[in-house]
Amino acid sequence: MVDFGVHRVTRTWLGRALYDALDTLGVTGTSMYVYAVALSDASVDRSPPDDVALDIVRASELSVQPDEDFEDLAPADFVAIARDAGARPAAELCEGDVDAVRGWAFLTLERPVEVGELAATVRFDGAYLWHLYVDPEDRGRGVGSALLARALSFAAEDRVDAAYALVAKDNVPSQRAFEARGFDVVDEVAYYRAFAWERRHGPLHRDREYSL
Repeated sequence: MVDFGVHRVTRTWLGRALYDALDTLGVTGTSMYVYAVALSDASVDRSPPDDVALDIVRASELSVQPDEDFEDLAPADFVAIARDAGARPAAELCEGDVDAVRGWAFLTLERPVEVGELAATVRFDGAYLWHLYVDPEDRGRGVGSALLARALSFAAEDRVDAAYALVAKDNVPSQRAFEARGFDVVDEVAYYRAFAWERRHGPLHRDREYSL
C-alpha cells in the first residue's frame, strides 16, 4: 500500500469539522474497506506499553464516557479500554477519571449495527470492531494494536469464528493496525449523497447480514 499522507489532512479536527458541516448541508460521502479475519488466524500476541493497562468491560457496566461515540453502544456491547497502568480498572472508572483513558475499541457480537457513514444498518456474522481510538500522545506506541489484540482474544473466547471492521480508505493508521493483527481487505463499500441524490455501492447495501 502506497501512503501519500492523505490521512494527515482528512483525519484532523479541521477535516472532520468540514465533513460535518457539509453533512449538515446534505452533502456527504465515504468510501470504506471491509476488513475480515478468521479468529483462528488472528494475531493476539501484542501487549501494550508498560505504562498502559487493558480491560474489557460490558458497555452497561461502564460509567465513564470519554467521547460522544460511546452513546452509540448497546448495553450488550463490549469496550476494550486502554488506561493508565496505575488507574482503577475500567469497570470502576467514573467521569472524574476520564483523563486516565488512553484509547478504546468497541466490540459488538452478532447484533445489527447502524453505520452512520454508510446510512445503513448491517449485521456481521461474528464480531464487529469499530471506533478504534488512541489518544494522540500515545499513537505510534502500539496501543491501538494491543487494543485490537485484546478485543480479538475476547471475541474468540465467545466462540464466534470471525471478526470484521470497516475502515475509511483515507484512514491509513487504522488500516495498518488491523492488518498487523491479521485482517485482510475482503470488500469495498461506499455511500455518497448530495441533497436528494444518493449512490450506494458494495455488499453492505444489498444484504442485511455480512459473512465471509
